[in-house]
Amino acid sequence: SPYDAFCAQVRLSDLRGTVAARELPAAGLLSFFTDPPGGDGPVLLHPESDDLIRHVIPRDSQHEPYRRLLPARVRFLEGIDLGLDM
Repeated sequence: SPYDAFCAQVRLSDLRGTVAARELPAAGLLSFFTDPPGGDGPVLLHPESDDLIRHVIPRDSQHEPYRRLLPARVRFLEGIDLGLDM
């Protein structure tokens, strides 16, 4: 939808060798979006590419609050979730 705001992107090749990677394609980019104010949005799979272009959110954008989201590195840690709510 036109209200979806970009949240995060994961290069699937960076997950190679992890348990999570077994359930995902070996390559590509997973792009995560949210439907403001914080609702669920789509997750899209795109082919991996070296010619991606970073875009700046226009000042008059309806997503002005998301201008504060800065690029950040994420570290994945594997673990086991027993699914117990305590």
